[in-house]
Order: sequence, then structure tokens, then C-alpha cells
Amino acid sequence: MPAAFLVSTSTRGIPALLERAALPSNRIEVVYWGGTRSPRWEPSPVVRVSLGRLSGLLAVQQACQALISGDAGTALAINAREVFLLASPEAVGRYNLAPRAQVIGRFLYSSHKDALRSGLRRLEITPQEVDRVSLAGFSQEEANPLPFTASQTVFQQGKPGLIPVLKSLEERRQKYGLLLALGENGTTCGILLERI
Repeated sequence: MPAAFLVSTSTRGIPALLERAALPSNRIEVVYWGGTRSPRWEPSPVVRVSLGRLSGLLAVQQACQALISGDAGTALAINAREVFLLASPEAVGRYNLAPRAQVIGRFLYSSHKDALRSGLRRLEITPQEVDRVSLAGFSQEEANPLPFTASQTVFQQGKPGLIPVLKSLEERRQKYGLLLALGENGTTCGILLERI
């Protein structure tokens, strides 16, 4: 079954990420870059993603799409602060990787209220099952229509970060974590993780 696994994360750059994952750089098939400056990277093609403050999350989404469609077996997704190594199930087995989470949902829409509910319904997950909801760029008023309780929700300041969501799931031994980020033009981008 097509899937995208989140294998490793880093805030210290690509070399630290690959060292932690014990994966040589020549095994990376594609890089999705959501930052303003291109990374120094030779071994594989770099795809630049641009959607304002949502570019980093969109880079993760596009890396997942490449894995799910079979266009790549391994991918890096990079934003200004975070680097992610993602892999297909086949690459996980081939390179003996140890995934931390699976990306089970990707959201990109302009009307978050209805699209989010229908997206979760397609995944057969109720809003109550999502253990951690991290909101970036949302005011309290903008968050009110969302189908989550205050105890599920944390507000992020600055650029959206997926690493705090994953760390929270691991520390609390929770199953599902969702990062939703609201862009300048009202577009919402989201990633739903299932901790492994």
C-alpha cells in the first residue's frame, strides 16, 4: 500500500539528519525546498516550493506525494528551520530505516472548516481522536470554528513547525498529531501524523 513515512528530523541541517538516520546522501532521490535560499545539495534534484509562510509544509506534502506516487523512494523536505527525511515502505525496508511516524493526511484548502472535516472523515478519523492539534498563524477567533477542543489545541508562534508536533506525540505516547497553518492569503495547509 502506498505510504509516506517520516523517518528523521533535524533543526541542525542535512548532514545531522542523514547521520541520525544512518543513510548516505547518495540514497536521497529528490529534495523539496520550501525556503528562500536554495540549499547546497548535489546528489539529487532540488524542487523549489513557494507558498509564502506555508512553503515548508507544502514541501513536506510534495515529498509525500512523490513517495506515494512511486516517483521516489526517499525524499528530503526542507524549510527555513526544519529538515525531514521521508521514505516509502520499500525504501524503509531496503535501507533498514526506523520511521518515527507515518504521514496519513495532507490538507491544502481555502475554507478550512468544511474541508478539514471531510478530509478527516475520508481518513475515518474523528476530530476527537486527534491527540495534538498545533495551529500556526491562527487567531483564537479563526480557530473557534475548528472541530477541536481547547485541551487538544496548542498555538504556535512564528513559522509553522512539524517537529514540535512529532516530539509531543512521542513524549506523551499519543497516536495522532495535526499541524494546521494559516497562510497570508487565507489558505490552510496541514499535515496529519500517526506516531509509530
